[in-house]
This record gives sequence, structure tokens and C-alpha cells, in this order.
Amino acid sequence: MKKKIFTWNYTVNYSHSIVRPKMTKLYMKHSFKLFFLFSICVLACKFPNKNQAKKLNGAVCDVYDSLVYKNNLWNGTYEEARVSKNFTKLVLIRIQLAYFIDENIETINQLKDIGGSEGLRKSELDLLDFEKQKIMDYYLPVENFDASTSDDKLIKWTNKLTDIANTERTKQEEFLKLQKEYTEKNGLKPRD
Repeated sequence: MKKKIFTWNYTVNYSHSIVRPKMTKLYMKHSFKLFFLFSICVLACKFPNKNQAKKLNGAVCDVYDSLVYKNNLWNGTYEEARVSKNFTKLVLIRIQLAYFIDENIETINQLKDIGGSEGLRKSELDLLDFEKQKIMDYYLPVENFDASTSDDKLIKWTNKLTDIANTERTKQEEFLKLQKEYTEKNGLKPRD
């Protein structure tokens, strides 16, 4: 005669030998729940959250957009200064641009890689480093120009700025290509 003991859901006979585990519906139900929760935890840890990828993409794009805006502001002010031969307004814009670049190099370095953003972040940092060097080599010397600066010197300097802008455009296109790949890879909508 067998008696059922419900501890651990095993069937035991009086000779104290374990016959077989009893698979009850309750046991199966809990096993499935545990497996499901474990799977969700593993997937949540391994795969980036779409919102996290969206935030990283937004942060990187905001830096890029602001950088382009500030460079366009400097270029527009330079064109006005060439005509008026008053280059003093360039100083403040250059200082703000340099501060912006330094601040955002730190910000981009602190971002964690999410969803394969390593290349995108590296491209943004390369662009910021390029801009920082451009400020030192091309923007800073212009601040020493004044009304006595010859037109030939201004033309030569403008040609230098145009050449460096072409190099900059190549770096920008590389960044935009990587940004597009990142949005596609993470199922995000591209920014306009």
C-alpha cells in the first residue's frame, strides 16, 4: 500500500525508496514562469533597450547639430568681418565654440556604448578633435587680422578655410553615414 506524501511532490512508498517525481500542473506552471522570467532577464541584459539607443542617438546628433550651427555662425561672422575688416566679433564665437567642443568631448567619452554605437561615438570624437585642431590652426590666427590686413592675405586665408572645410565635410559625411547605419540597426527613425 502506497501513501502519497506531498513534500517535494515525490511519491514515496513505505520502504522509503523514491519511486519517481510527480509532475503536477502546479509544478509545471511555476517552472514555465521561472523559465520565462529568466529568459526576459537574459534578453534585457544582453540587448539594448530601444529607448536607450534613441537617447544615445539623440545626444550624439544634438552635439553634431550644435557643432554645425556654431561653425556656420563663425563662418557668417568671418564673411562680415572680411568686408568690414573688424575681426573682433570672432573672438567670442571662437571661445564659445572651443568651450562647447571641450565640454562635449567629455560628454561623448562618458556615454556608454549601446546597440553597436562604438563607431558612431568614435566618429563624433574624431570630428570634435578635428574641430578643436581647426580652431587652433585656422580660427585663432584670424583674430589678429585688422583694418591693415591686405586683401591678398584675406583671399589666401579664405582659400585655406575653404580647403579645410572640404576635409571637414568628409568627416561629417562619415559621421552621418554611421549615424544612419546606427538608426537602421536599432530600428530608429532617422533624424532630419
